[in-house]
Amino acid sequence: MHEQAIDTYRQGPAKVERGFRFLKDPLFMASTLFLKSPEAIMALMAIMTVPVVYAALEYRSGKA
Repeated sequence: MHEQAIDTYRQGPAKVERGFRFLKDPLFMASTLFLKSPEAIMALMAIMTVPVVYAALEYRSGKA
């Protein structure tokens, strides 16, 4: 039981990292984003939560 929890914990960061892989893609040009307003920061945060939600749903569905 404890071993399974530890294995799941260790695999977690890799799964989340897969979701953010597109941010590192040079074609996405994330480094060119300049967030000057609180609304722009909130919008980017909303977009960045999508991979986390996807990973959680993937985990709950048993496909992880």
